[in-house]
Order: sequence, then C-alpha cells, then structure tokens
Amino acid sequence: MKTGMNIGKSRQDADMLPGICWRRGTIGVGLLAVLLAVRASSAAVPTAGEGFRFAEVTEKSLGLWESGRPVLVYNHGVIRAEGVTEHRQRSTYVHPLYGLDGEVLTDDFPKDHHHHRGLFWAWPHIRVGGGKEVDLWMLKGIEQRFERWLERKADATGATLGIENGWYVDGRRVVRERVRLRVHPAAVESRAIDVELDWTPLDGALSLTGAEGKSYGGLTLRYGPGTNVTITVPQGVEPKDLAMTRLPWADLSLRLEGRLTVSGAAVFIAPDHPDYP
Repeated sequence: MKTGMNIGKSRQDADMLPGICWRRGTIGVGLLAVLLAVRASSAAVPTAGEGFRFAEVTEKSLGLWESGRPVLVYNHGVIRAEGVTEHRQRSTYVHPLYGLDGEVLTDDFPKDHHHHRGLFWAWPHIRVGGGKEVDLWMLKGIEQRFERWLERKADATGATLGIENGWYVDGRRVVRERVRLRVHPAAVESRAIDVELDWTPLDGALSLTGAEGKSYGGLTLRYGPGTNVTITVPQGVEPKDLAMTRLPWADLSLRLEGRLTVSGAAVFIAPDHPDYP
C-alpha cells in the first residue's frame, strides 16, 4: 500500500480522515507521505546547522524535534486514559502530530470515540490463518505490541525511525509489523513525512477488511477538535462523506480549537500502489 497525506487549510468540526480499506491474503506493504502545511507568515525554515533530534518524552513515548520545534511523538508503550475502560488501552501509534507552528493536529481518546488514536492503522475485520475474527479498530481480541527499534537516525537532513511490532491474539504473535517513519525538513509552509508499513503473517493467511459501506479502517488520522472544517478531493471541496469511494488523495483542513489560523492534512496514494487509487 502506498499513500500520501497533506496537513493544511480551513475546515469545520474536526474528525477523522478515512483510512485506506483493503484486504490482503498474505502481506501488506504501505507508504504514507505526509505533507504538513500552515500559513507562511508564522512558519520559519530552520537555520543552517540546526537539525533533528530524538528524545524520550516518557518511558512509553519517543519524541522528535526539529531545531527545537516538536514534530511528533511515537507511543511505543501502552497508553491509558483516566476514566476510560481498560480494554481501550493502546500502543504503537503517533500522537501528538504537530503542525509547523507547534499546534497539535491529532487527538487521542476523544470523548466521542475512545478508540481513535492520533495517526494509526487498524481494521475492524481481521482474520489470521482462518481463525476467529478480531477487531484492531475497536481493540477487541487483538493487540499491537512494540518489540524493538530497527533504526533511529536524526541529523540536519532529516530523521528516520524504524520499529518492529507484533500483533498478538490470545497471547500468540500472529503478525510481524514493521514501521518506518522518514521525516523531511520543514519548508516555509509544509513538511513531508513518509510512513512505510509492512505486515508479515506468522500463522497463516492474513485478511484485513474495512467496515462495509462505511470506509473506515486502514490508515487513519484523527484530528483534534476545531471548526471551519473543509474536505477537498480532486473534484474540489466535498461537503458530504464519500463512503466506499476510491480517491488518489483527500485533504482535510480546519481551525483547531483555540487557534485563529488553519491547519490540515492530505493523504495521497502513490500511483504505483496495487489497485491505485
């Protein structure tokens, strides 16, 4: 799977950008290119000699900064929220994801959907080796666990984070997941982030299926609360949901809560992706 995303201009009630729903018999590979965009007047290009650095935020979360500005946090440990049931605990996802002005673009444990979690990838219908169906979207019967770092590199040219996780059902490791985040230096109005996702079944064929008739499942970005939400697709601004619609890219922008300017993101699918778009 190859995809892209753009984060950028005005929108209304912030919600989730639908992910990519698909089914794979054995292995899925994905590339997400993320472009973060904010108004030029407030974003600054890093000066020469400044670059990226990783640092622990907590024992469960690793942060990335560019020239002192936050870029993202990868949560490798199990994250819980006060007042939320234990079965909604989760790990192995990105939150916060920041805009160029330091605004938090994503949400975690939102009141309307506790299972939504920043930038994540999950499906409501999963079968491994012909076994019982489990639901990674709602965190039922299956969990993602961090296992090891594959790469951690940061300098003035960019940052790369490689991770290996496991999917577990009834205590059995049934899928090996490998994630690679490649973060490019910020431009005046944008930032690109490539995300590669690779899944290898370890216990028979793997089936990943989205919600029938609704389009949710797969790569997902949950936005923070805001107003002035605008969704744009190749045909222009779209006022309605586009369930079960194939699109080469889609953009959502909004005015985040407490901010006067707009931010946003777009997801692009690479033209060489199987079954494009």
